[in-house]
Amino acid sequence: MAQQYSVPSGAAINVADLRGKPLYVWADIGASGSVTVRGADGVYLDTRIIAPGGDVYFPTITVPASAEFVAVGGTVNYSFDPPPRSGDDPSSIDSVARGLAAAPWTRMRNPNLGATLGDSLAAAYHADSQKRNISMRSPLAWANLLSGSRLKMVATSGGNFGFSGDRTDQIMARLPACIASGAGTVILIAGTNDIAQLYPTAGTCAATAAANIASMVRSIVNAGAQVVIELPPGAANYTAQMNGILNELNQRLIEFAVTMPRVYLHDSSKMILNPTNSATVIAEKANYFYDNTHPQGLGAYYWGKSLAGLLSEIVPAYPRLGHLNLTDAQPIDYLSNPLLTVQTGGTNLAGAGLTSGAVPGGMQFGRGGSATAALTYGTDDGTALDPSMGSKLIMTITFSAAGDRVYIRRDVPTSLWNPGDIFDFGCRMRLVSGAAAVASMRMFVPVSLDGVELGYYSMVEAASSEYGPDEAYTADHVVGPIAVQAGTTKKLDHPAS
Repeated sequence: MAQQYSVPSGAAINVADLRGKPLYVWADIGASGSVTVRGADGVYLDTRIIAPGGDVYFPTITVPASAEFVAVGGTVNYSFDPPPRSGDDPSSIDSVARGLAAAPWTRMRNPNLGATLGDSLAAAYHADSQKRNISMRSPLAWANLLSGSRLKMVATSGGNFGFSGDRTDQIMARLPACIASGAGTVILIAGTNDIAQLYPTAGTCAATAAANIASMVRSIVNAGAQVVIELPPGAANYTAQMNGILNELNQRLIEFAVTMPRVYLHDSSKMILNPTNSATVIAEKANYFYDNTHPQGLGAYYWGKSLAGLLSEIVPAYPRLGHLNLTDAQPIDYLSNPLLTVQTGGTNLAGAGLTSGAVPGGMQFGRGGSATAALTYGTDDGTALDPSMGSKLIMTITFSAAGDRVYIRRDVPTSLWNPGDIFDFGCRMRLVSGAAAVASMRMFVPVSLDGVELGYYSMVEAASSEYGPDEAYTADHVVGPIAVQAGTTKKLDHPAS
C-alpha cells in the first residue's frame, strides 16, 4: 500500500509527483474540510469539499511539478492509492449509506435550489445587506421572475455569494460556503475585475481567470449541482488591451464548458451592448447601465429576459407552499379571496384616488402620492380567462410625479400566524402598456413583532427615476419562503402588490 499523508488545516504541501496520477482524499470521521490543488504560479486547478467522514476523488490531472496540496477547514488525508475504507473502485462507494461524500458519484441536487457566486454582478441580487430584498438591478432576479420563480434561493446568505470588486482568485474563498449551502443550480459570473486589474499580468490574465473559473465549476459539478457560467460582458471603460483579454477569456470559457456535463453558458452581450460597437470599444445600450459596468433596471431586465429562457429549460417549475404552521397538516391560504373571484366589498383607502370601479372583497386599495386608478375585471389583453384561476384585476393608472404608487393589499389576522411559521406569498403581475411611466412592479410583505418590523420585497428599484422595462411583460413575484421572526406581540402583516 502506498504511503498515506495527513495535512492539518491551513497547511500546504508540495507534491512533486502529483502529475498524471489519480489522487484520493478523505476526512476523518466526524470532521469536514476542503482541499485544493494549485500550481506554483497560484492558479487553482481543482477544489473539492469533503463532508464529515466522506471522501473525494481527483481523477487523473496534469499539473506543474511543484503543485501544492492545500487543506482548509479540517485535517484531511490523501494518498495516491484508494484509502482502505473506500474499496477497490471509488464509483462503488454507497454515498447515501456512507453520508453523501461530495464527489463525482454523489447523487444530483435539486435544481430548484439556487445560488449565485461571483463579483458585484452576483452581489447585485440583493438590495440590502440583510439580504431580504431583491434588487431590480439584478439580471438573475429578473430571470427568475420572468421564468415563473423557478429558483428558490438557498437560506445560507440568501443564496448570494457575490462580493463587489472580487477577482476570480478571491471569489474562490466563498466557494466552500456556496457548495455547502446545498444549491443545485449555481449562477457564476466572474472575471470582470481580473481584467480591470490585469491580474496577475496582462499576458496571463485570461488564462488565470479561466483556470480559476474552471476549477470552481468542476467543484460545483462534482458536488452534484449544475452551473450556468455567465460570460462577462466587460466594461465601457476597458482599454483596447483589456477588450482583447476579455475576448480571450470568453473563448477559453466556451471551449471549457463544452467538455463538462451540467454546465451551461449564457452570453448577455447581444441583449445589453450596442451591436455597432467596434472590436476595441464596448458600447452600452442607452439607459441600460448606471455606470461603466453595472446594469440598472432596464439593462438588467433584458439581460434577465435572455437568461430566463435558459433557466426555463434546465430548472423545473417550483411548487410553492402557501402557509405552514406548527399545527396545520397541510398548507393553507393566508388571504381570503386570493383569486379575486369576489369583485366587490373591499375597502378604498385612496379616497378620490379611486376614480371608478370596486375593490375586490377582503382587499384594500391604496395609493402613495397623487396617483389615480380605475379598477375593472376581466381580460387585459384579449386572452380568455380560466375560471379555475379566478379573475384578473385590471388597474388603469395615472401617475402625476416620480414616486407615485398604487397598491392592493390584505391584512392578515394574527390568529392565522405565529413566530416560527413559514410562508410564501405570490402574485402574477402583467404590465400591459405605458411601461415608460413605471419604475417597477413588486410585492411587499412587512412582518412586525414586539415593535420590530422586517420588510420583504420581491423586487425593489434603486430610485423611482430609474429606467425599468420598456415593454409589456408578465412576472411571477414571490416573497418567501420566510420564517416569521421570534416575538410575542404581533402586528398585522399586509402583503401588498
